[in-house]
Amino acid sequence: MDELTGPAQPAERPRTQRIPALGAAAIAVVVLVVVQLFHVLDGFDATLVEMGFDADRAALIAALTLGSLVAAAGSLLTGEAVGPVIAGVVVFGVLDATTFWSETTTALAVSGPAGRFDPVGWAVTVATLVLSALAFCWAASHLALAVREGLRPAGRTIRDVSAGRRPTGRATLRVLATGAAILVAVVVVSVFGDLVNFSPDVHMLAGAPPQGGLVSGPSTAPPTPSATSRATDSAGPGSSATPPAGYRMVPGPLPESLVTEGALSTATPWAAHPPTGASKIVSVSLPAPWTGGSSTAQVDIYLPPGYPEPGVRYPVVYQAPMTLQHWTSSMQLPSVLDSLITSGTIPPQIFVFAGSNGGPYPDSECADSFDGSEWFDRYMATTVVPYIDANYPTIPEAAARSLLGYSQGGYCAAALLFRHPDVFGQAVSLTGYYEAGLESPSTPNAWKPFNRDPTLIKAFSPLDVVSTIPEAVRSKLFMVMTADPNANPYGKQLASFASALETNGVPAATFPITNAHSWSVVRTTLPIVLPMIAQRQLKLGVPIGGG
Repeated sequence: MDELTGPAQPAERPRTQRIPALGAAAIAVVVLVVVQLFHVLDGFDATLVEMGFDADRAALIAALTLGSLVAAAGSLLTGEAVGPVIAGVVVFGVLDATTFWSETTTALAVSGPAGRFDPVGWAVTVATLVLSALAFCWAASHLALAVREGLRPAGRTIRDVSAGRRPTGRATLRVLATGAAILVAVVVVSVFGDLVNFSPDVHMLAGAPPQGGLVSGPSTAPPTPSATSRATDSAGPGSSATPPAGYRMVPGPLPESLVTEGALSTATPWAAHPPTGASKIVSVSLPAPWTGGSSTAQVDIYLPPGYPEPGVRYPVVYQAPMTLQHWTSSMQLPSVLDSLITSGTIPPQIFVFAGSNGGPYPDSECADSFDGSEWFDRYMATTVVPYIDANYPTIPEAAARSLLGYSQGGYCAAALLFRHPDVFGQAVSLTGYYEAGLESPSTPNAWKPFNRDPTLIKAFSPLDVVSTIPEAVRSKLFMVMTADPNANPYGKQLASFASALETNGVPAATFPITNAHSWSVVRTTLPIVLPMIAQRQLKLGVPIGGG
């Protein structure tokens, strides 16, 4: 009869048979639990930051998105709107509460020429956030209800088949079309997410990352004979007027790149017998290095292909403050590392990802904060490293430990290296910066852990700290840096810090790269810079790769 008269209208269900609004509340609770346990927002927030949003705007967009998804899921499952919309708004409020409270307390503390707290503006902001959340959740809910109605005929056909009734040809086509539409939607949404999160060319590449240069090409800046000649700023307090005797920068592996002469071994013993297989990922929770947030901090551990090999001890690369989820969603890092290790490009090594999400600051800056509420710097050196050495077959010496970071993580890599040269030996800073609390459009929250305290800023600035390290220790370190020389603030920061390293006798490699602040360039840079770290370790006598 349906085929003759059109789709039958569903009978109105008694209210006692409807899934109550409590079902939508249950969905909201489940979402919040999943978000907390699996750090769902970490990668989302970080990806938005890398797309150009500051941390607070990223948190707002992420909270609105998840709230809308809760409303949509609730309406799709319950067939109702009011309960799911309310649940979605509640989820938004919970997820955005920390950011909103931080912004409120910051505004309350402002006085003098910088302005004053405006209670009317604060109230308008609250109303705007609530109404915006309502609008987003309402739209998502009603879209889900429309989808639900569209799925009803296919659902009835499936029920008929389950009851043993033979469907008509049109009904069968309807089910097939519905299934195809769902499949297409899943594929398209997934691929679009990859295009945004990784780079637009992510599905154009397969296997190992390109080995022969950078996607964006070399910098167009004119070549220079040394890092010092590029710098226009001071090399930092205590810097000598000229580089130490015997210190010379020579051309590196890419056009216009430079590396300290004699800093690297030319041997690659690991290339002769690379391991096979796949890597393993282990996640652990350590006591959080902060108060007022999550009680634990997530640490993800990448164990290389072939691990564990009997009798082998591994060098370790530490990354902070991004989680492994962030690196995976941005550039599929585990598969990149797998291909680099199994191809013999780099030796097998352990990578450790210590995330700072869940703490009181939107950007931790890997620092011990001015108010004592966060001690991420101390945590990395005295908690994370000892934990890894105690639980995995590492080479427990500074020369066998490296740091890796991108953007804020690039700053962290340099800061941790120069604040703890007895713990770490090398660092790779991919478009990082080298002044603590740097205030710029690209680093809007960097000042917060330091509260603009000049003493604290000096203590955590690699530009200032480098000259305070004993000369014999400086010569054992190694710093790799990339940046677009024409991009602010990263280009100027690279020039200044490269000058400070050269005049203070710290071996280094510099890579001026156009459009360096992008994940696609990071992906293609790693096969060039990571081997340099291994060759530096080999030069220092670290027993890696049979060397």
